[in-house]
Amino acid sequence: MTERDYDDYEAPVPTFGRESVLLSVPVDISELKEGIAQKASNTLCVQLRDEVLKATRKAADEAIAEVVSGWAEKIVREEIAKPRAKTNNYGREIGETQTIDEIALEATTKYMTAEVNERGDFPGYNDKRKTTRLQFLIGQAIGSTVEKVAKEEVGKAMAELRLTLATAAQKEMGEAVLKLLGVK
Repeated sequence: MTERDYDDYEAPVPTFGRESVLLSVPVDISELKEGIAQKASNTLCVQLRDEVLKATRKAADEAIAEVVSGWAEKIVREEIAKPRAKTNNYGREIGETQTIDEIALEATTKYMTAEVNERGDFPGYNDKRKTTRLQFLIGQAIGSTVEKVAKEEVGKAMAELRLTLATAAQKEMGEAVLKLLGVK
């Protein structure tokens, strides 16, 4: 079809029931082209708008997160540095004021110097060997390392001992055979 054919084109009208309605509507090809271009540009604009909106939101979220993170860090550092009054279980102030760093250090010291049994649990009535948690943890770390190294060294020593015993046994057997044969 040529452009002239499009000028005389009549669009078919859908059929409703058994009757069909045909309207003679002349179609202007330039209007059709304009409509298609308009529809395509609208579709592209919607798609691009969604992509641009997502990218803009992501950038805004990152910028906001960075600013809030800076504020939060500043606030947390200030709160940690503030001295606080020690309180009892009822919230009443007791003792001197301390910073959170000092409170954390005190709690850590108390935890690490607490007595434990050989399994690392709080000691019971019948537990004979008691030690501090720090000593227990160091013993665990060193013990596993020492055990590993000891196994390796024992393995090496056993291999050397087997070789030495085998050599000595061969020498003794050789001397015994020579003695039986009467050879010096």
